[in-house]
Amino acid sequence: MKKLKVLLSLVIAFSFFSHFMPIGIRAFADTAITLISEDGFSLTYKVEEQGEVNHWHLVMERESDTPNKRQRAKFKCLDAGGQPVEYQLVDGMDDEKGWLVEEQFSESEKRELTFITPQEVTHLQLYAQLEEERNENNEKVIKETDLNEGDPYILLNPKNEPVKKSVYSANAELTTQSSRQYQSMYNERLPVYTTDENGTYPEHHWIPEGQTNVRNHQGMRDDVAGWDGVESWDTSQSNFSDSYFHYGSNDALKKENLSIRKMAMQTANPEEFDIQLNVRGNINYEPGVDIMFILDASSSMNTAPFLPGDRKGKANVAMKSIIDELVNMKTNDGANIRVGGVIFGTDVVHKESVSATTSKWTSLAQTYKNIMTQGQTFTQKAIQVGSDLLETAGQGEHANRKKMMFVLTDGAPTKSWNPVSKADDTAPHLLNKTDPVIIGKFDQGSPPNYKSGQNVGGNGGDPKASATGGSYPNQFAITSHITLANSTAYAVKQKGVEIHTLAVAIEAQGGFSKNQLLSGLARMATRKTGTAGTADSDYMFRHIEDSDDLTSYVMEWYKSITRTVEKGNLIDPLSDMVTLIGNPTITRTSSSTPYENWASIEYDDPSRTIKVKDINLTRNQEYIINYKVKLNTDHPQFVPGEWYPANKATTLEPTPERSNDKLHFGVPSIKYGKKDVQFDVPVKKEWVDTVNGEANYWKLRTTSLTAVLQKQDSTVTGGWRDVDSLQLDPGNSWQGTFTGVEGGSENTYRVIEKVNALTSVPGYTKNISGGSFTSENVPTGGIVITNTLMTTDASFKKVSHDGTTPFDTDKPKFKLTKTGINIVAASNVEPGDDGTVSFQDLPLGSYEIEETYVPKGHKPIGPLELVVAENADKTGLVTKIEEQENYVLRNELQDFSIEVNKVDERGNPLRGASFTLSGPNSYSQELNDGPSFDFSGLKPGDYTLTESQVPYMCIGMEDAFHFTINQDGSFTADSHSLVTISGGITDSGNKLTIHVKNFVSKPMPSTGGNGISSMLKVSALFAIVGSLIGVVYWSMNRRKCNRSKPE
Repeated sequence: MKKLKVLLSLVIAFSFFSHFMPIGIRAFADTAITLISEDGFSLTYKVEEQGEVNHWHLVMERESDTPNKRQRAKFKCLDAGGQPVEYQLVDGMDDEKGWLVEEQFSESEKRELTFITPQEVTHLQLYAQLEEERNENNEKVIKETDLNEGDPYILLNPKNEPVKKSVYSANAELTTQSSRQYQSMYNERLPVYTTDENGTYPEHHWIPEGQTNVRNHQGMRDDVAGWDGVESWDTSQSNFSDSYFHYGSNDALKKENLSIRKMAMQTANPEEFDIQLNVRGNINYEPGVDIMFILDASSSMNTAPFLPGDRKGKANVAMKSIIDELVNMKTNDGANIRVGGVIFGTDVVHKESVSATTSKWTSLAQTYKNIMTQGQTFTQKAIQVGSDLLETAGQGEHANRKKMMFVLTDGAPTKSWNPVSKADDTAPHLLNKTDPVIIGKFDQGSPPNYKSGQNVGGNGGDPKASATGGSYPNQFAITSHITLANSTAYAVKQKGVEIHTLAVAIEAQGGFSKNQLLSGLARMATRKTGTAGTADSDYMFRHIEDSDDLTSYVMEWYKSITRTVEKGNLIDPLSDMVTLIGNPTITRTSSSTPYENWASIEYDDPSRTIKVKDINLTRNQEYIINYKVKLNTDHPQFVPGEWYPANKATTLEPTPERSNDKLHFGVPSIKYGKKDVQFDVPVKKEWVDTVNGEANYWKLRTTSLTAVLQKQDSTVTGGWRDVDSLQLDPGNSWQGTFTGVEGGSENTYRVIEKVNALTSVPGYTKNISGGSFTSENVPTGGIVITNTLMTTDASFKKVSHDGTTPFDTDKPKFKLTKTGINIVAASNVEPGDDGTVSFQDLPLGSYEIEETYVPKGHKPIGPLELVVAENADKTGLVTKIEEQENYVLRNELQDFSIEVNKVDERGNPLRGASFTLSGPNSYSQELNDGPSFDFSGLKPGDYTLTESQVPYMCIGMEDAFHFTINQDGSFTADSHSLVTISGGITDSGNKLTIHVKNFVSKPMPSTGGNGISSMLKVSALFAIVGSLIGVVYWSMNRRKCNRSKPE
């Protein structure tokens, strides 16, 4: 029991507090719309309605991708006219020159910002930046990054997105799809504005000739990408061709539906400016109009209150008149119009497909005239068949054409299809006055074989019907055929067809009063945009009582469809930085087509807005609105020389009763044309030459330079005269200020730099911000001279001995040293596969190339000189090696040596030979004795070895031995039975070894020759010696015998 009391108390408390909760708050976006979704950064927004304003909630989350990386975000929000939007202050964020900036750098943060706008604001422009805090050279440096490449993010109000409604499909239940009712005729192209340190102005702008204090938005054609590119024209001359925004444009024909333009012009008073707006109408050209006539030929067209035959007769005349006018528009003006029709009574008695052929249009009018009235009024089927014809004609390239239906009837419908089920809750049931219900499905058959009309429980011959159906909560009760016809009409309107209804002489009938029937028939037509739909006048409906009204109304309707601006509204609010002088005026150009009326113009002082209403324009008709504004130079936020938009977002609603189109004019920007008599010009020098984390790594900066202020002067050579100079050096942090400079728009200045006699620092490119300037447009923060270190690449080809072949595996290596400061720019650099040796990012100066590794067998090279110099116009660098631009370095082979060894058949050294070696470059050398013979100084080429003397008693090398030392150090040799060869490139040198084998000869008889004579002499000597020995032996042996005999 105690718990129950507590619960009841809470319920009562919440019910009490609910009376104080803001019931006027409505969120248009239940889920956030994402602008950025990346690692470490996201940006989303929602829109919320609060009373008469919208709150745009922007949520930012960021987190650095590395530790100690500190960032902060900046945002600027502008409306469509480039005006700042009101915002709610947030803790931790400051307002800096219109930017909302985080006060502190941090590694991560999440913030929500809220911008407040009136409800009529449809979109915002959001600029976003991300700043990163860095430490360079012990100094804190802030790097700024523009998100979305500096372009604004466009924030759209979801309230203005197409509303989900029901769309009717023939013989099918109404289904929830995107409604095409009130679809825009044009794809609007929004003007683009830039906001920077100089203010806010059109990014693509033109200036009146001779006027420097105005920037007007360039024009465009909506079927051509981009802007027209016109940068200037003479506004003192009448000009009705340049800088318009053309909508419904056909560039090939140079025709368009409507054109708008807005521009500002200077006056004699530098604080005052003339503003002019142009609005030009035309007939519809693009994407074209399809018109479907639904014509009543029922029996009642010949009944009272008109004389018999007069009602139908008047309708015939009216149809002929409108068709004649449409044919004239098509034939003479090239209007993009197509026409079709349906004639009906108890059933459809004639249908004419949508066609661009005018003869078929006149045939439709003649057929209507010839058809005799008959039967009852089956309006529902006629509307459905007309819709089918429009849908068939609207395929492919014709899908975006405007579709209109003109329903002419003299009474309420008396026939319908039987209802099956109620449409879903998205349909506006309560707006249907006769019965508060819209039927979603009928028993109608399928196209083109639709069923006949039924009385639907009625009496037949009057609008009364009686039918119920469905189950709770979708039950329905029908009392009138009007409800059934209007249900089909509603589905057709949801397809984007604009229905106009003309009712003739409606009287009470079938138990319904005249007003009840009129209210029902009114809702058959399209509801005017921006109305509640509760009054009959909220619809495109007309009831006529008098027969003369029939033709006049049809012609009035004709005028409405031919006007591209009908009952248009122009809204032109002044910006906060200007004040209106006098009253705005409106004029119009002369036209062969009479104007419908004079548009009204007024200035609403509380809202500071110029309003032009009831603008009706067709071909060759144009309104011109003029007024004068004064810049508020005494405004506390006024900055001389800064660009300010003259207005907030300026818009035209060309057809506010028929579409949601709201077209933006390009808003001009203006500035005050004078400054003080004198002004200051700050100058700062910035160096961009950090390498490997070290500023001025290559030591190329000058110790000081001179900034020279020059004034434009046509009387001196070159057109510029020096008026002041400043020395910039490390002592003054490379910055200074020219003070007391003579101001005024007539005085133009520039800043240049000088280094002794040079106009730039050698080895650096030069960029000077601001260009030429006056006191009115000198850049905020002054002039910045930026010198950026120039670098380039250098290369040469490294090849082997033959002068063409790169090294394959055993590659050379090189070191590059900048002379004078002995900084090694590169080391251990090897050639690529094609032999190219490359050095990257070299600044101005001289360098020494040293070969630190020489491939085996090759001669080392001495140091090479590489020179990096500026080109002729000082905008880049060129390189030369040994004073050559395309240097090829050849590594020559070391000379070869050859050792020839003479051996016998057993491999033993053999003396007594002589060898001759001959080769390229007249090489020839003979060596004697041996057994080893050393030849040296041999270069690649073909060689021949011959044995010029053979050792005694040996058989020599009868044939010469041929071999080749190749360019890469290898060798090839002929096959020889007595010769072997080996060797090549080695760590100890380039050497070949040749072994030549000799065999000992066997003596043969001979009869001549010096050699034989010697041999005979020796043989004789041996014979004599042998004889003497024999004599001695015989003598001694005899004596011995004699002593042995007996005596």
